[in-house]
Amino acid sequence: MLEETGYPARIFAPLPGLHAGGTTVTGYFLMLPAGEPGAFGTAETASVRWAGFDEAAALIARTRNATGRARDLAVLAAAREACRR
Repeated sequence: MLEETGYPARIFAPLPGLHAGGTTVTGYFLMLPAGEPGAFGTAETASVRWAGFDEAAALIARTRNATGRARDLAVLAAAREACRR
C-alpha cells in the first residue's frame, strides 16, 4: 500500500478468494489508513484519491485493459460485500 499510494496502512481483513489478472493471481485486503500520506515510488501510479464504491466503479470502468478492468471490478465488488458484512 505504501509503495503504490504513499499511504501507510494496516490490514483490516482479507478479501475472500483470489483474483486473476493478465499475468498474475492476487489476494487483496481491506485496509485502514495508518498515518499521513507521503510520496509514492512507482511509475504505475499517476495520482491517488479517496473514492466511494460507486465512484471507484466509474473510474475503473474507464480502464482500457479489459482483463484488468474485470479483475478490478470483481475486487471492488468483493470489498463492497465484505464491508456490508
